[in-house]
Amino acid sequence: MITITILSFCFLAAVSMKIKHYQDRSLTEVLWYIHLFLGIISALCVILFFNGYVLRGIYTGRVFLSLYAGSGMILYSLSTEKGTARKAYLAMFYSIPFILLGGLLLPPLRLFTVVASIWLLVDGEFKRYPIDNDYTLQTCSTAVINARYPTYSLVQGKYWLFEKVTDDVIAPYLMPSDIKTKRINADSIQLHIYTDQQQLDTVIVVE
Repeated sequence: MITITILSFCFLAAVSMKIKHYQDRSLTEVLWYIHLFLGIISALCVILFFNGYVLRGIYTGRVFLSLYAGSGMILYSLSTEKGTARKAYLAMFYSIPFILLGGLLLPPLRLFTVVASIWLLVDGEFKRYPIDNDYTLQTCSTAVINARYPTYSLVQGKYWLFEKVTDDVIAPYLMPSDIKTKRINADSIQLHIYTDQQQLDTVIVVE
């Protein structure tokens, strides 16, 4: 719920400022610098994501992206410019809730809006099981779409600030109650996946 919490707080703050016609030139300038910094970090997160990498931490990338969009919402309310490219740029962030609400009210767009909302707003439930100093097994499930089984990814620490994520390293159709991991040798990891009814033992290969 980190994404929804950040965006909701920023949107409510933006609405409050807009209703009260709050203006603060110094705050606006500082917030612009923060917004541009968050934009650079968010762009880096997107580039890393498409190359199989993320910043360290489960929700780090989502936090930066949420703060980037949220700061844009607040800037829209603080901005006094009209009909400029910057105003139109900020309006994209401020209009996100209205676009999603409109999509839910229109039957032809309802399914698309629900899918987009899940992808944009729902964080998912992550759990990590340490293997050694370099590797971690990660499970991810999204209860909103009634995913019965989690997906399994292998996370490798890289270059202090980054992590390499390899998705779908195993595909068991079961819900784990516990997972035990063990490094067998330099290129093999043994997994013991326990459920209420059974136990799955498997080995995955690492580079």
